[in-house]
Amino acid sequence: MQTENLTILLTDIVGFSKKLNTLSRVNSQRLLKAHDVLLKKHIKFFGGRIVKSIGDSFLVTFRSPTDATLCAMALQDAVWEYNQAASPSTSFELRVAINSGEVRVTHKDVFGDAVNIAARLESITPPNTIYLTESVYLSMHKTEVLLSLVGEEGFKGIAQAVSIYRVDSRPNDNQMPQAPFGGAHINSRPASKTKFSVGKFFVGIVAALLAAFVTWWIMLTTMTAPSQIKVEPLTVEYNKTNEEPGEVTEDLFTPLGEGLIDEVLTEEDKKQQQLKDIYLAIYQLLNEENYLQMMILIEESLIAHPEDAQLHAFKGHAHFYFEEYKESLNAYRKAFSIDSLIGDENLPAKDIVALLDVEREDANKLIAFYLSPAIIDLLSIRTGEEGLRGRYDAFYLLRDSGNQKRIDWVGLHIWDLRETQKCSQKKTAVLELKRLADPRALEALKESISVGLIQSFKHACFWKDAEEAIAIIETAQQENNQAPE
Repeated sequence: MQTENLTILLTDIVGFSKKLNTLSRVNSQRLLKAHDVLLKKHIKFFGGRIVKSIGDSFLVTFRSPTDATLCAMALQDAVWEYNQAASPSTSFELRVAINSGEVRVTHKDVFGDAVNIAARLESITPPNTIYLTESVYLSMHKTEVLLSLVGEEGFKGIAQAVSIYRVDSRPNDNQMPQAPFGGAHINSRPASKTKFSVGKFFVGIVAALLAAFVTWWIMLTTMTAPSQIKVEPLTVEYNKTNEEPGEVTEDLFTPLGEGLIDEVLTEEDKKQQQLKDIYLAIYQLLNEENYLQMMILIEESLIAHPEDAQLHAFKGHAHFYFEEYKESLNAYRKAFSIDSLIGDENLPAKDIVALLDVEREDANKLIAFYLSPAIIDLLSIRTGEEGLRGRYDAFYLLRDSGNQKRIDWVGLHIWDLRETQKCSQKKTAVLELKRLADPRALEALKESISVGLIQSFKHACFWKDAEEAIAIIETAQQENNQAPE
Protein backbone atom coordinates (compact mmCIF):
# COMPACT_ATOMS: atom_id res chain seq x y z
CA MET A 1 0.00 0.00 0.00
CA GLN A 2 1.35 3.44 -0.95
CA THR A 3 2.31 5.90 1.81
CA GLU A 4 2.51 9.70 1.55
CA ASN A 5 3.02 12.71 3.78
CA LEU A 6 -0.25 14.61 3.53
CA THR A 7 -2.24 17.19 5.43
CA ILE A 8 -5.62 15.92 6.63
CA LEU A 9 -8.52 18.37 6.97
CA LEU A 10 -11.77 17.28 8.66
CA THR A 11 -14.97 19.35 8.69
CA ASP A 12 -18.12 18.73 10.70
CA ILE A 13 -21.49 20.45 11.18
CA VAL A 14 -21.95 21.20 14.87
CA GLY A 15 -25.09 19.64 16.39
CA PHE A 16 -26.18 18.05 13.12
CA SER A 17 -28.01 15.05 14.64
CA LYS A 18 -30.07 17.26 16.96
CA LYS A 19 -30.85 19.60 14.08
CA LEU A 20 -32.11 16.69 11.97
CA ASN A 21 -34.70 15.89 14.65
CA THR A 22 -36.27 19.31 14.10
CA LEU A 23 -36.22 19.26 10.28
CA SER A 24 -38.38 17.57 7.68
CA ARG A 25 -36.67 15.28 5.20
CA VAL A 26 -36.87 17.97 2.51
CA ASN A 27 -35.29 20.64 4.72
CA SER A 28 -32.56 18.29 5.93
CA GLN A 29 -31.70 17.47 2.30
CA ARG A 30 -31.65 21.18 1.48
CA LEU A 31 -29.29 21.82 4.39
CA LEU A 32 -26.89 19.08 3.31
CA LYS A 33 -27.06 20.26 -0.31
CA ALA A 34 -26.20 23.82 0.73
CA HIS A 35 -23.36 22.49 2.89
CA ASP A 36 -21.94 20.36 0.07
CA VAL A 37 -22.13 23.05 -2.61
CA LEU A 38 -20.68 25.71 -0.31
CA LEU A 39 -17.69 23.67 0.84
CA LYS A 40 -16.81 21.78 -2.33
CA LYS A 41 -16.08 24.85 -4.48
CA HIS A 42 -13.64 26.27 -1.90
CA ILE A 43 -11.95 22.92 -1.30
CA LYS A 44 -11.42 22.57 -5.06
CA PHE A 45 -10.03 26.12 -5.35
CA PHE A 46 -7.33 25.43 -2.73
CA GLY A 47 -6.32 22.10 -4.29
CA GLY A 48 -7.91 19.75 -1.75
CA ARG A 49 -9.01 16.21 -2.61
CA ILE A 50 -12.23 15.06 -0.96
CA VAL A 51 -11.56 11.47 0.12
CA LYS A 52 -14.89 10.91 1.87
CA SER A 53 -18.18 12.71 2.16
CA ILE A 54 -19.35 11.40 5.52
CA GLY A 55 -22.90 12.74 5.84
CA ASP A 56 -22.36 16.20 7.32
CA SER A 57 -18.54 15.94 7.20
CA PHE A 58 -15.71 15.97 4.68
CA LEU A 59 -12.35 14.24 4.95
CA VAL A 60 -9.97 16.14 2.66
CA THR A 61 -6.27 15.76 1.86
CA PHE A 62 -3.83 18.51 0.87
CA ARG A 63 -0.19 18.39 -0.19
CA SER A 64 0.39 21.83 1.33
CA PRO A 65 -0.40 22.50 5.03
CA THR A 66 -0.60 26.22 4.24
CA ASP A 67 -3.24 25.63 1.55
CA ALA A 68 -5.19 23.43 3.96
CA THR A 69 -5.21 26.19 6.59
CA LEU A 70 -6.17 28.91 4.10
CA CYS A 71 -8.93 26.64 2.82
CA ALA A 72 -10.24 26.13 6.36
CA MET A 73 -10.43 29.91 6.83
CA ALA A 74 -12.27 30.27 3.51
CA LEU A 75 -14.76 27.57 4.56
CA GLN A 76 -15.51 29.29 7.87
CA ASP A 77 -16.00 32.69 6.20
CA ALA A 78 -18.19 31.18 3.47
CA VAL A 79 -20.40 29.52 6.10
CA TRP A 80 -20.55 32.78 8.07
CA GLU A 81 -21.68 34.72 4.97
CA TYR A 82 -24.22 32.01 4.08
CA ASN A 83 -25.71 32.15 7.59
CA GLN A 84 -26.35 35.89 7.33
CA ALA A 85 -29.20 35.23 4.88
CA ALA A 86 -30.15 31.66 5.86
CA SER A 87 -33.21 30.75 7.91
CA PRO A 88 -32.72 29.17 11.36
CA SER A 89 -33.62 25.76 9.90
CA THR A 90 -30.96 25.88 7.17
CA SER A 91 -28.15 27.77 8.97
CA PHE A 92 -25.33 25.76 10.52
CA GLU A 93 -22.02 26.07 12.37
CA LEU A 94 -18.81 24.43 11.20
CA ARG A 95 -15.71 23.21 12.95
CA VAL A 96 -12.47 22.31 11.17
CA ALA A 97 -9.48 20.26 12.36
CA ILE A 98 -6.14 19.88 10.51
CA ASN A 99 -3.23 17.49 11.02
CA SER A 100 -0.20 16.47 8.93
CA GLY A 101 1.69 13.19 8.78
CA GLU A 102 2.38 9.98 6.91
CA VAL A 103 -0.73 8.09 5.80
CA ARG A 104 -1.48 4.92 3.87
CA VAL A 105 -3.29 5.80 0.66
CA THR A 106 -5.68 3.85 -1.54
CA HIS A 107 -7.74 5.19 -4.44
CA LYS A 108 -10.77 5.51 -2.13
CA ASP A 109 -9.43 6.12 1.38
CA VAL A 110 -6.53 7.14 3.65
CA PHE A 111 -5.47 5.44 6.88
CA GLY A 112 -3.01 5.95 9.70
CA ASP A 113 -2.32 7.85 12.91
CA ALA A 114 -2.44 11.19 11.08
CA VAL A 115 -6.10 10.55 10.23
CA ASN A 116 -6.91 9.28 13.74
CA ILE A 117 -5.34 12.34 15.36
CA ALA A 118 -7.30 14.63 13.02
CA ALA A 119 -10.53 12.84 14.00
CA ARG A 120 -9.79 13.16 17.71
CA LEU A 121 -8.82 16.82 17.28
CA GLU A 122 -12.06 17.52 15.40
CA SER A 123 -14.08 16.13 18.33
CA ILE A 124 -12.72 18.82 20.69
CA THR A 125 -12.73 21.75 18.24
CA PRO A 126 -15.26 24.45 19.27
CA PRO A 127 -17.93 25.70 16.82
CA ASN A 128 -16.81 28.24 14.17
CA THR A 129 -13.17 27.46 15.01
CA ILE A 130 -10.12 25.96 13.29
CA TYR A 131 -7.70 23.81 15.30
CA LEU A 132 -4.44 22.45 13.92
CA THR A 133 -1.65 20.34 15.35
CA GLU A 134 2.01 21.17 15.86
CA SER A 135 2.96 19.14 12.77
CA VAL A 136 0.94 21.57 10.64
CA TYR A 137 2.25 24.61 12.54
CA LEU A 138 5.91 23.65 12.03
CA SER A 139 5.62 22.95 8.29
CA MET A 140 3.39 25.81 7.08
CA HIS A 141 4.15 29.44 6.05
CA LYS A 142 3.24 31.15 9.31
CA THR A 143 3.53 34.62 7.77
CA GLU A 144 0.20 34.05 5.97
CA VAL A 145 -1.83 33.17 9.08
CA LEU A 146 -2.04 34.39 12.68
CA LEU A 147 -2.00 31.50 15.17
CA SER A 148 -2.17 31.09 18.94
CA LEU A 149 -1.24 28.13 21.13
CA VAL A 150 -4.21 26.48 22.81
CA GLY A 151 -2.23 23.92 24.81
CA GLU A 152 -1.47 20.23 24.85
CA GLU A 153 -4.01 17.44 24.65
CA GLY A 154 -3.62 13.72 25.25
CA PHE A 155 -5.50 11.48 22.81
CA LYS A 156 -6.41 7.83 23.26
CA GLY A 157 -4.01 5.55 21.43
CA ILE A 158 -1.41 8.33 20.92
CA ALA A 159 1.73 7.96 23.04
CA GLN A 160 2.63 11.66 23.37
CA ALA A 161 0.52 14.71 24.06
CA VAL A 162 -0.26 16.80 20.98
CA SER A 163 0.27 20.57 20.88
CA ILE A 164 -2.80 22.33 19.49
CA TYR A 165 -2.99 25.73 17.79
CA ARG A 166 -5.98 27.90 16.91
CA VAL A 167 -6.19 29.92 13.70
CA ASP A 168 -7.01 33.51 14.66
CA SER A 169 -7.00 35.54 11.44
CA ARG A 170 -5.14 36.43 8.28
CA PRO A 171 -2.76 39.44 8.52
CA ASN A 172 -3.68 42.63 6.66
CA ASP A 173 -6.78 41.13 5.07
CA ASN A 174 -9.73 43.51 5.33
CA GLN A 175 -11.80 42.47 2.33
CA MET A 176 -14.67 41.65 4.71
CA PRO A 177 -13.67 42.86 8.23
CA GLN A 178 -16.82 41.58 9.91
CA ALA A 179 -16.19 37.98 8.78
CA PRO A 180 -14.30 35.72 11.23
CA PHE A 181 -11.23 35.53 8.99
CA GLY A 182 -11.60 38.78 7.06
CA GLY A 183 -13.26 37.36 3.96
CA ALA A 184 -10.81 34.55 3.22
CA HIS A 185 -13.39 32.97 0.90
CA ILE A 186 -13.68 35.89 -1.50
CA ASN A 187 -10.64 34.96 -3.61
CA SER A 188 -12.02 31.46 -4.17
CA ARG A 189 -15.35 32.57 -5.56
CA PRO A 190 -16.03 31.50 -9.14
CA ALA A 191 -16.25 34.24 -11.77
CA SER A 192 -19.69 35.71 -12.29
CA LYS A 193 -21.72 34.12 -15.03
CA THR A 194 -22.55 36.16 -18.14
CA LYS A 195 -26.13 37.39 -18.03
CA PHE A 196 -28.42 36.27 -20.80
CA SER A 197 -29.62 38.82 -23.28
CA VAL A 198 -33.16 40.20 -23.54
CA GLY A 199 -33.43 38.67 -27.01
CA LYS A 200 -32.72 35.17 -25.70
CA PHE A 201 -35.21 35.71 -22.88
CA PHE A 202 -37.93 36.75 -25.37
CA VAL A 203 -37.24 33.74 -27.59
CA GLY A 204 -37.46 31.48 -24.55
CA ILE A 205 -40.85 32.90 -23.54
CA VAL A 206 -42.27 32.44 -27.06
CA ALA A 207 -40.97 28.86 -27.19
CA ALA A 208 -42.50 28.08 -23.79
CA LEU A 209 -45.91 29.46 -24.80
CA LEU A 210 -45.84 27.48 -28.03
CA ALA A 211 -44.95 24.29 -26.13
CA ALA A 212 -47.79 24.95 -23.69
CA PHE A 213 -50.31 25.36 -26.52
CA VAL A 214 -49.16 22.12 -28.18
CA THR A 215 -49.35 20.27 -24.83
CA TRP A 216 -52.88 21.58 -24.21
CA TRP A 217 -54.05 20.57 -27.70
CA ILE A 218 -52.57 17.08 -27.38
CA MET A 219 -54.22 16.60 -23.99
CA LEU A 220 -57.63 17.60 -25.29
CA THR A 221 -57.39 15.22 -28.22
CA THR A 222 -55.70 12.24 -26.52
CA MET A 223 -56.86 12.45 -22.90
CA THR A 224 -56.66 9.03 -21.18
CA ALA A 225 -58.45 7.48 -18.24
CA PRO A 226 -56.91 7.60 -14.76
CA SER A 227 -54.09 5.11 -14.23
CA GLN A 228 -52.63 3.58 -11.10
CA ILE A 229 -49.03 4.09 -10.03
CA LYS A 230 -46.98 1.05 -10.98
CA VAL A 231 -43.85 0.31 -8.98
CA GLU A 232 -42.90 -3.31 -9.53
CA PRO A 233 -42.87 -5.04 -6.13
CA LEU A 234 -39.90 -7.22 -5.27
CA THR A 235 -40.45 -10.89 -4.48
CA VAL A 236 -39.50 -11.48 -0.85
CA GLU A 237 -40.04 -14.36 1.56
CA TYR A 238 -41.47 -13.59 4.97
CA ASN A 239 -40.19 -15.38 8.03
CA LYS A 240 -42.69 -18.21 8.64
CA THR A 241 -42.03 -18.84 12.33
CA ASN A 242 -44.53 -20.07 14.90
CA GLU A 243 -42.73 -18.37 17.76
CA GLU A 244 -44.35 -15.31 19.29
CA PRO A 245 -42.25 -12.11 19.15
CA GLY A 246 -39.99 -12.02 22.14
CA GLU A 247 -40.54 -15.70 23.04
CA VAL A 248 -37.42 -17.24 24.60
CA THR A 249 -36.57 -20.77 23.49
CA GLU A 250 -34.08 -23.27 24.81
CA ASP A 251 -31.73 -22.40 21.97
CA LEU A 252 -31.38 -18.81 23.17
CA PHE A 253 -29.97 -19.52 26.63
CA THR A 254 -29.31 -22.28 29.10
CA PRO A 255 -30.25 -21.74 32.80
CA LEU A 256 -27.26 -21.61 35.12
CA GLY A 257 -26.81 -24.75 37.17
CA GLU A 258 -26.08 -24.72 40.87
CA GLY A 259 -22.81 -26.53 40.31
CA LEU A 260 -21.34 -23.94 37.94
CA ILE A 261 -17.72 -23.20 38.74
CA ASP A 262 -17.28 -19.78 40.36
CA GLU A 263 -14.36 -18.91 38.11
CA VAL A 264 -16.48 -19.40 34.96
CA LEU A 265 -19.29 -17.23 36.34
CA THR A 266 -16.77 -14.54 37.24
CA GLU A 267 -15.35 -14.49 33.72
CA GLU A 268 -18.83 -14.20 32.21
CA ASP A 269 -19.65 -11.36 34.60
CA LYS A 270 -16.48 -9.59 33.57
CA LYS A 271 -17.38 -10.01 29.90
CA GLN A 272 -20.88 -8.60 30.40
CA GLN A 273 -19.54 -5.65 32.40
CA GLN A 274 -16.98 -4.96 29.69
CA LEU A 275 -19.73 -4.92 27.05
CA LYS A 276 -21.86 -2.58 29.18
CA ASP A 277 -18.91 -0.18 29.45
CA ILE A 278 -18.41 -0.33 25.66
CA TYR A 279 -22.12 0.35 25.02
CA LEU A 280 -22.00 3.34 27.38
CA ALA A 281 -18.94 4.76 25.60
CA ILE A 282 -20.59 4.29 22.19
CA TYR A 283 -23.80 6.00 23.34
CA GLN A 284 -21.71 8.92 24.63
CA LEU A 285 -19.95 9.27 21.27
CA LEU A 286 -23.33 8.96 19.54
CA ASN A 287 -24.71 11.85 21.61
CA GLU A 288 -21.59 13.89 20.84
CA GLU A 289 -22.01 13.08 17.12
CA ASN A 290 -18.44 11.83 17.00
CA TYR A 291 -18.98 9.08 14.45
CA LEU A 292 -15.35 8.62 13.45
CA GLN A 293 -14.33 7.88 17.03
CA MET A 294 -17.43 5.72 17.41
CA MET A 295 -16.47 3.57 14.41
CA ILE A 296 -12.92 3.14 15.71
CA LEU A 297 -14.26 1.97 19.10
CA ILE A 298 -16.74 -0.43 17.46
CA GLU A 299 -14.07 -2.02 15.24
CA GLU A 300 -11.73 -2.45 18.20
CA SER A 301 -14.51 -3.96 20.35
CA LEU A 302 -15.60 -6.43 17.66
CA ILE A 303 -12.14 -8.01 17.74
CA ALA A 304 -12.80 -9.12 21.32
CA HIS A 305 -16.57 -9.69 20.88
CA PRO A 306 -17.13 -10.78 17.26
CA GLU A 307 -20.56 -12.32 17.93
CA ASP A 308 -22.16 -9.46 19.84
CA ALA A 309 -25.36 -8.40 18.03
CA GLN A 310 -25.49 -4.93 19.59
CA LEU A 311 -21.98 -4.06 18.40
CA HIS A 312 -22.85 -5.14 14.84
CA ALA A 313 -26.01 -3.00 15.04
CA PHE A 314 -23.95 0.01 16.14
CA LYS A 315 -21.60 -0.69 13.22
CA GLY A 316 -24.57 -0.76 10.86
CA HIS A 317 -25.71 2.64 12.12
CA ALA A 318 -22.22 4.14 11.78
CA HIS A 319 -21.94 2.91 8.19
CA PHE A 320 -25.41 4.31 7.48
CA TYR A 321 -24.32 7.70 8.81
CA PHE A 322 -21.25 7.60 6.55
CA GLU A 323 -23.56 6.77 3.59
CA GLU A 324 -21.85 3.39 3.18
CA TYR A 325 -25.15 1.66 2.60
CA LYS A 326 -24.00 -1.80 1.47
CA GLU A 327 -21.71 -2.06 4.49
CA SER A 328 -24.57 -0.88 6.71
CA LEU A 329 -26.86 -3.63 5.39
CA ASN A 330 -24.19 -6.28 5.88
CA ALA A 331 -23.63 -5.19 9.48
CA TYR A 332 -27.35 -5.18 10.24
CA ARG A 333 -27.78 -8.57 8.54
CA LYS A 334 -25.10 -9.96 10.87
CA ALA A 335 -26.71 -8.34 13.93
CA PHE A 336 -30.17 -9.69 13.08
CA SER A 337 -28.82 -13.20 12.46
CA ILE A 338 -27.32 -13.22 15.96
CA ASP A 339 -30.34 -11.65 17.70
CA SER A 340 -33.54 -11.08 15.70
CA LEU A 341 -34.94 -8.87 18.48
CA ILE A 342 -32.50 -6.12 17.44
CA GLY A 343 -35.22 -5.14 14.94
CA ASP A 344 -37.44 -4.04 17.83
CA GLU A 345 -35.03 -1.21 18.65
CA ASN A 346 -35.88 2.15 17.10
CA LEU A 347 -32.42 3.07 15.74
CA PRO A 348 -31.85 -0.10 13.66
CA ALA A 349 -35.49 -0.07 12.53
CA LYS A 350 -35.20 3.53 11.26
CA ASP A 351 -32.01 2.77 9.34
CA ILE A 352 -33.36 -0.41 7.76
CA VAL A 353 -36.54 1.30 6.52
CA ALA A 354 -34.52 4.27 5.20
CA LEU A 355 -32.31 1.82 3.27
CA LEU A 356 -35.30 1.00 1.06
CA ASP A 357 -34.48 4.17 -0.88
CA VAL A 358 -30.84 3.29 -1.57
CA GLU A 359 -30.43 -0.51 -1.35
CA ARG A 360 -33.86 -1.60 -2.46
CA GLU A 361 -33.56 -5.33 -3.08
CA ASP A 362 -31.45 -6.29 -0.06
CA ALA A 363 -33.37 -3.99 2.29
CA ASN A 364 -36.69 -5.53 1.17
CA LYS A 365 -35.43 -9.04 1.88
CA LEU A 366 -34.00 -8.11 5.27
CA ILE A 367 -37.20 -6.36 6.38
CA ALA A 368 -39.42 -9.21 5.16
CA PHE A 369 -37.46 -11.81 7.09
CA TYR A 370 -37.04 -9.82 10.32
CA LEU A 371 -40.31 -7.87 10.37
CA SER A 372 -40.87 -6.43 13.85
CA PRO A 373 -43.45 -4.11 15.50
CA ALA A 374 -40.97 -1.21 15.36
CA ILE A 375 -40.27 -1.79 11.66
CA ILE A 376 -44.02 -2.07 10.93
CA ASP A 377 -44.59 1.29 12.65
CA LEU A 378 -41.91 2.93 10.52
CA LEU A 379 -43.13 1.30 7.31
CA SER A 380 -46.56 2.73 8.09
CA ILE A 381 -45.07 6.22 8.36
CA ARG A 382 -43.01 5.65 5.18
CA THR A 383 -46.13 4.94 3.09
CA GLY A 384 -47.17 8.55 3.68
CA GLU A 385 -43.87 10.23 2.83
CA GLU A 386 -42.20 11.53 -0.32
CA GLY A 387 -39.98 9.29 -2.42
CA LEU A 388 -41.95 7.14 -4.86
CA ARG A 389 -39.98 3.88 -4.81
CA GLY A 390 -39.40 3.72 -1.05
CA ARG A 391 -43.04 4.64 -0.42
CA TYR A 392 -44.35 1.81 -2.57
CA ASP A 393 -41.82 -0.71 -1.27
CA ALA A 394 -43.15 0.06 2.23
CA PHE A 395 -46.69 -0.30 0.85
CA TYR A 396 -46.00 -3.75 -0.64
CA LEU A 397 -44.18 -4.95 2.49
CA LEU A 398 -47.16 -4.04 4.68
CA ARG A 399 -49.75 -5.38 2.25
CA ASP A 400 -48.02 -8.70 1.57
CA SER A 401 -47.31 -9.35 5.26
CA GLY A 402 -50.98 -8.89 6.21
CA ASN A 403 -50.51 -5.42 7.70
CA GLN A 404 -52.44 -3.48 5.05
CA LYS A 405 -54.44 -1.72 7.78
CA ARG A 406 -51.24 0.13 8.70
CA ILE A 407 -50.90 1.75 5.26
CA ASP A 408 -51.28 5.54 5.33
CA TRP A 409 -53.61 5.79 2.33
CA VAL A 410 -54.08 9.54 2.60
CA GLY A 411 -50.34 10.25 2.74
CA LEU A 412 -49.73 7.77 -0.07
CA HIS A 413 -52.09 9.56 -2.46
CA ILE A 414 -50.98 13.04 -1.36
CA TRP A 415 -47.42 12.27 -2.43
CA ASP A 416 -48.61 10.49 -5.57
CA LEU A 417 -50.37 13.72 -6.50
CA ARG A 418 -47.23 15.75 -5.84
CA GLU A 419 -44.60 13.46 -7.33
CA THR A 420 -46.09 11.68 -10.35
CA GLN A 421 -45.83 13.27 -13.78
CA LYS A 422 -48.66 11.81 -15.84
CA CYS A 423 -51.98 13.63 -15.62
CA SER A 424 -53.86 10.31 -15.52
CA GLN A 425 -51.85 9.20 -12.47
CA LYS A 426 -52.46 12.50 -10.73
CA LYS A 427 -56.17 12.10 -11.46
CA THR A 428 -56.17 8.69 -9.76
CA ALA A 429 -54.65 10.27 -6.65
CA VAL A 430 -57.18 13.13 -6.72
CA LEU A 431 -60.13 10.72 -7.01
CA GLU A 432 -58.86 8.68 -4.05
CA LEU A 433 -58.34 11.82 -1.94
CA LYS A 434 -61.82 12.95 -2.94
CA ARG A 435 -63.22 9.62 -1.72
CA LEU A 436 -61.26 9.68 1.55
CA ALA A 437 -62.13 13.36 2.19
CA ASP A 438 -59.33 13.77 4.75
CA PRO A 439 -58.41 17.34 5.77
CA ARG A 440 -54.71 16.47 5.42
CA ALA A 441 -55.18 16.38 1.64
CA LEU A 442 -56.48 19.95 1.41
CA GLU A 443 -53.08 21.62 1.03
CA ALA A 444 -51.89 19.22 -1.70
CA LEU A 445 -55.17 19.53 -3.61
CA LYS A 446 -54.97 23.32 -3.55
CA GLU A 447 -51.34 23.17 -4.67
CA SER A 448 -52.30 21.01 -7.64
CA ILE A 449 -54.57 23.70 -9.11
CA SER A 450 -52.66 26.78 -7.88
CA VAL A 451 -50.26 26.68 -10.81
CA GLY A 452 -49.23 28.85 -13.70
CA LEU A 453 -50.66 28.92 -17.19
CA ILE A 454 -48.45 26.18 -18.64
CA GLN A 455 -49.02 23.78 -15.73
CA SER A 456 -52.77 24.38 -15.83
CA PHE A 457 -52.88 22.86 -19.33
CA LYS A 458 -51.00 19.81 -18.07
CA HIS A 459 -53.40 19.40 -15.12
CA ALA A 460 -56.59 19.81 -17.12
CA CYS A 461 -57.67 16.15 -16.80
CA PHE A 462 -58.13 16.31 -12.99
CA TRP A 463 -58.82 20.01 -12.40
CA LYS A 464 -62.58 19.63 -11.90
CA ASP A 465 -62.17 16.61 -9.58
CA ALA A 466 -59.63 18.50 -7.48
CA GLU A 467 -62.02 21.45 -7.10
CA GLU A 468 -64.83 19.06 -6.07
CA ALA A 469 -62.55 17.32 -3.55
CA ILE A 470 -61.57 20.68 -2.02
CA ALA A 471 -65.24 21.69 -1.74
CA ILE A 472 -66.16 18.38 -0.04
CA ILE A 473 -63.37 18.65 2.54
CA GLU A 474 -64.01 22.34 3.29
CA THR A 475 -67.75 21.71 3.67
CA ALA A 476 -67.07 18.87 6.10
CA GLN A 477 -64.75 21.11 8.10
CA GLN A 478 -67.38 23.87 8.31
CA GLU A 479 -70.02 21.39 9.46
CA ASN A 480 -67.68 20.03 12.15
CA ASN A 481 -66.92 23.55 13.37
CA GLN A 482 -70.60 24.42 13.58
CA ALA A 483 -71.65 21.19 15.28
CA PRO A 484 -72.67 21.66 18.95
CA GLU A 485 -70.21 20.34 21.50
